[in-house]
Amino acid sequence: MQDKRNFLITGYYFYGWHGSLIHICELAKSLKSKGFCVYLAGVEISSEIKNYVSEFADLYFFDDLPLDVVYDYVLAYHEPIGTYLIEKGLKYKKMAFGSLSSIVTLEVPSLLCKYGFPLVVHNKRLEEYMKELFSPDNINTYVFINSAPEEFIRDVNLSGQLKNIAIISNHLPEELYDAVRILKKNNINVDICGKKHNYSLITPEILSKYDLIITIGKTVQYALSMGIPVYNYDHFGGEGYLRRSNLDREEFYNFSGRSSFRKLSAEALSNEILDGYSAVLSEMDEIKAIARKRYCLSSNLDSLLSYLDKTEVRIPDSSDWKIYKTRCIQFAKTIISNKKTSDNMIKILFPVKLFYTLINKLTFGKCFKNKLSMLEFWDKVG
Repeated sequence: MQDKRNFLITGYYFYGWHGSLIHICELAKSLKSKGFCVYLAGVEISSEIKNYVSEFADLYFFDDLPLDVVYDYVLAYHEPIGTYLIEKGLKYKKMAFGSLSSIVTLEVPSLLCKYGFPLVVHNKRLEEYMKELFSPDNINTYVFINSAPEEFIRDVNLSGQLKNIAIISNHLPEELYDAVRILKKNNINVDICGKKHNYSLITPEILSKYDLIITIGKTVQYALSMGIPVYNYDHFGGEGYLRRSNLDREEFYNFSGRSSFRKLSAEALSNEILDGYSAVLSEMDEIKAIARKRYCLSSNLDSLLSYLDKTEVRIPDSSDWKIYKTRCIQFAKTIISNKKTSDNMIKILFPVKLFYTLINKLTFGKCFKNKLSMLEFWDKVG
């Protein structure tokens, strides 16, 4: 009998039901179903999330991760975790770094991506951004699109009338709040899920109660895979109803609303939602079929594993890598020290932001785009 393979995923925040946590947990669950032993390593870990992941993965504070295990695959999000573990003696066969945002400093990947380590991103626009960020170096990128787990591949019975709407957002814009009041005056029930509202993990059972989902990001893939119409709008604005005519373009921008940053008034929003529902219903069978083919997590994960199997990487012996890893190790040790002296990891948040601003945003921006070595950069900033 073949021994089980080991898969490690790193991430910073393991609390709250936010995008990167859900992404990592969904990967872990799917890997578990494929027979992997799944390990997760993070920094800020809540008891709620530790209990949740215990069914499909072992979750560790990153400095406590077992290093006597040979990890067949490592997917490392959120530096300096990956670099610190490498230098501590992490044993791995295949390793890649990941990024889930072009605007969150925490998501800037390791310098090792400059030296051939694969970079896994979740949409084409982010891939473009990262290639620009690392220019003139050519980096190996792989687009692992936001995907829907198996449980979301199910049919729902829509009434054909717009009666119940769910808004799923952690950052609801004011005009959408005002539109809710207008929609309720039209005898439509509207529930809001997210921070400051009903804050919980989104499940197929929740989505199946509604005729329309107003959201951005990965909830789009969930709803479309179930055949539920989506109105794509949030704090960046958005294009509104997802139709066959705009699906590819909005997917390119990760259904974020940033394809056009179109903003509407509350009245315009409510009118567009009410007037456009019947038209989008007529396209949902086609859109659902496309979504199930593109966004199936299990098959997309198989493709990622096949890609990683073909990669070969090695740690560079370069001056910029030596300085980069030294800074990462120094900061990781600061995190570890604070962890031992405080039960409230939120207290570390401010120095964390300073670190990422310094070593990621400034380092990549100055060193890569201006073609300066990291050694030159650090000589200038001290």
